[in-house]
Amino acid sequence: MKQQRWFLSLTTTLLLTTLQGCLDIATDTVIHKDGSIERSVMIEGDSVKIYERRFPIALGGSWQESIEKIDSRKYRYTASQNFPDVAALNKALTGNSDTTLGISASLEKRFEWFFTVYRYSERHASFNKFNTLPLTDYLTQAQIDLLFNKKSGEQETDTLAQDEAERNIEEWLTKNIFEAFFAEFLAGVKSLNTPSLSPDVVMEKKEELFHSSGEKLSNSDLEPIQRIFEETLGRDVTRAAIALNDEGFRKFKRRLAFQQQMFENSYRATAEMPGLIVGTNAATVEGNSVTWEDFILHGVISDYDLWVESREVNWWMIYLTGVVIILGFLALIIPLFWKRGVAIPRKIR
Repeated sequence: MKQQRWFLSLTTTLLLTTLQGCLDIATDTVIHKDGSIERSVMIEGDSVKIYERRFPIALGGSWQESIEKIDSRKYRYTASQNFPDVAALNKALTGNSDTTLGISASLEKRFEWFFTVYRYSERHASFNKFNTLPLTDYLTQAQIDLLFNKKSGEQETDTLAQDEAERNIEEWLTKNIFEAFFAEFLAGVKSLNTPSLSPDVVMEKKEELFHSSGEKLSNSDLEPIQRIFEETLGRDVTRAAIALNDEGFRKFKRRLAFQQQMFENSYRATAEMPGLIVGTNAATVEGNSVTWEDFILHGVISDYDLWVESREVNWWMIYLTGVVIILGFLALIIPLFWKRGVAIPRKIR
């Protein structure tokens, strides 16, 4: 699957876990005229994640499930379910914000005389759990557009500008992760309340700790980071402060692991609509189906909408309108014949 160059650089820098647990996730959504929806999910990956259902998307309700072996190391999980309406689909897609991607679907059906217009959309919430620092402090809007190819598409871009934007977004992500880790540590220090490790001392060492930690913060294994803090602040007091905020660090680790998983996996979504496709932000359109790929990258900085609009001809309305026009015409013409004394053929009478 083709990916943007900055994303490849980002995953190389940020992801220190193995790629064995990566998942290939594909969803297929079929929209029917009556508003009912068929949803199927296909996930490929190693046997551990497949059999233990370690998926970053929620699968609530009664899915028809199956698992098949593809090769010695890869398995395929398939699930499908029919929903009477989009509200039922959304209920099945509701999960835990720290472990599953937030997805909310909407379906609009509009009657426009000779046409019925359908608009289906899915809002994928940003999976970035560490975004306390404003992105605009690190990237300009032009750099954001450059990273996501909003302006140039497949056109060649300025290499130097691309490289600078990549470095800036990597710094933003890493610094945000550090800020979250540091906040949890500082909370433990305050609970410890000891003169040998005061909050003021920790704040003075903040920049030193960040530069020493660097890319190690992207690993959900916190032991290397803990050792850096121990070397800088003292072994016993550092361990005591972390122990006093055990719940905070567990939550931090869980959120970081989920964010890593979102970067590791690949995503593809397909939607099949009634009628002719008239608009979409999907890259691929085939007949009455559209396919999105690589859209998950947008979740690094914001929510992202997948949308498609189709239009179906209301032939019954065209026929009905034709009949009404003919009857209306006759209703106007026949009285004129009567007034002028024109003999009306028997068949018309």
